[in-house]
Amino acid sequence: MDPLSEKYAYQSHYNFAENRVIDGRELEGLEWIKSTALNDNGTKTYTISATINLVNKSQNLTSEGVESFKQNFVSQMKESLGGTMNNGDNIVIGDVSFSDKGTYTMAITDKISFGESGTELPNGTETKGYTYGENGNSQNNYMEVVNSGDKTSLYATHEVGYSLGLKHQDDKSNDVKDKIKTDNLMFAPQFKASTQTISEQKQTIIQNIPDEKDKK
Repeated sequence: MDPLSEKYAYQSHYNFAENRVIDGRELEGLEWIKSTALNDNGTKTYTISATINLVNKSQNLTSEGVESFKQNFVSQMKESLGGTMNNGDNIVIGDVSFSDKGTYTMAITDKISFGESGTELPNGTETKGYTYGENGNSQNNYMEVVNSGDKTSLYATHEVGYSLGLKHQDDKSNDVKDKIKTDNLMFAPQFKASTQTISEQKQTIIQNIPDEKDKK
């Protein structure tokens, strides 16, 4: 069943993508979406929501630990990705729910697998998370995060940031690399446990998340 079926009760199976068959996309009602509200002062509030396919691959994470992670993760998302931009626009983290379906997957594991390629990091390099999908692909991505206690939610938010188009400070293609300091969520290596995002990063997030109406 389409997770958004109740929200779009006026839609039928014969009216694909609200008759926008060229630019409309059917994505199962999952992954990231945003809604936009115009404030009285002319600024905008973007409410971003998602349904994430969460997979527990850790041998040491109990079902109670999974539930604790979900709560901590949503709180970390609000702290790191929400907030006001330089132009006065605002990002609000809305409904972040979890499902066993969908193409936007986060796996909590005991060790990063680096996929079928068996990629290895240089000696002495530590990583707590890895994203196998394309940077900026907020709809179809696969992330792994090492079970690290209270820090797991922070590392998971870092990987979500990458999937929403954010880049490390040492990425030459990053237009704002000089503005990413050690307190930034995307500052690498991740074990610096940084949490903040700047206005330009929040704008990137908005650009990479489709509008709610484009989800049907």
